[in-house]
Amino acid sequence: MSTAELTIFVAITVFVVGWFAVGTQFNLYRGKKALAWLQDGLKLLGDRTSLRWLGTAAVELKIQNAKEPFRQAELVIVLEPRDVPFLWWYYHLRGRCDLLIVRAQLRDVSGAEFEVFDPRTWSARGVESKLRFRNWNPLPITPSPLVAYAAGKPPAAAELLESLVRAGCQPVRLAIRRSEPNLEIHCRLDEIRKLPAQVLIEAIRRIPQSISRVR
Repeated sequence: MSTAELTIFVAITVFVVGWFAVGTQFNLYRGKKALAWLQDGLKLLGDRTSLRWLGTAAVELKIQNAKEPFRQAELVIVLEPRDVPFLWWYYHLRGRCDLLIVRAQLRDVSGAEFEVFDPRTWSARGVESKLRFRNWNPLPITPSPLVAYAAGKPPAAAELLESLVRAGCQPVRLAIRRSEPNLEIHCRLDEIRKLPAQVLIEAIRRIPQSISRVR
């Protein structure tokens, strides 16, 4: 290896190691800030929450004995893979962003199955083609760029979104299923952190009420 090649190799190694260290610390910082923001809202879901870091790009919170209308709830803070520069660039260009994902089992399960999502986002990529393959019915819905699909009798899509939109959060995905998880919501972390966590969680708790009205 020539001197020039060795210099390039060392420079690349220092860059990758340095980026990894900075990206890791930044994700840990982002995750901790999001957890601190969530604290007051978690009280509306249950009294005991278990927490687990999944590497440096995700934090999982589980509530086994959740309050009404939920039986169980899971919240996952999903962060961009900032610790690996090439992966981060690739996924960032494909629209990946920091998300809060809420999954819940309901005590009263609806017979309706429904999906509303932004097809441009990474967490909803491929969903539309799968729903079309399953012969779900497309529904008219606003606001753009959201699209909606339902199995069988279509529910009032706008009413199901109303609780979140009124609170100031337009989700990038909202799913209602007969199978578990019965309710799944994806929200952009930067957007929802502008709200008090209690406001967001209370809006999510109102969604099952909307489901019962549109069965």
